[in-house]
Amino acid sequence: MGKIGDIKIATLVVIALLGILALVAMATLRSTGAANNFLDTQNRAKVARVRSDMRSLASAIDQYHLRDGGLPAWTTDTQFTKLHAITTTGKPVPSFRLPSSTGATGLHTLTTPNAYISTYPRDAFTKAQDDPFAYFNKGKSYILLSPGPDHDYDYDLTQFTPGSSPPSEPILFATYDPTNGASSSGDVWEIEHL
Repeated sequence: MGKIGDIKIATLVVIALLGILALVAMATLRSTGAANNFLDTQNRAKVARVRSDMRSLASAIDQYHLRDGGLPAWTTDTQFTKLHAITTTGKPVPSFRLPSSTGATGLHTLTTPNAYISTYPRDAFTKAQDDPFAYFNKGKSYILLSPGPDHDYDYDLTQFTPGSSPPSEPILFATYDPTNGASSSGDVWEIEHL
């Protein structure tokens, strides 16, 4: 064949390899886009579930308030709550106080002695399997909180200002917004004033 024929074959081989690499790169980009779309869809479904579970809890808390005249107790003591989460500042996250195994008298919860809700719903964004939502109350107002898709609490519940409308400024900056992407920071919350 000769040198010119060898150069043509080598050029064709290089062009073919570049074409294969381009196809692999495009397939990788497509699969990454598909993975991101899948994560976005998965997170949106979890956010919808979290919001639905929070509405169920809010309904149970409202029933509790109508019957007992107050709001369920909250605690950060891991001996009396299922939620063992810690904020980025190192503080324990408050949640629903559960009855102690020693049978503390006068302590009513959403599940006992009257079942306003059968079990505390699991928060889809916490790391442990059975962690409930964070919960905190002041006066006649309460907040339910989920860490959202980034799995960390961005809002310090002790900054909760009851009765403010719109809600206190710190929580607005710590709110999850699905338009920011699958791993956006921010929390999912529900505030009620009774």
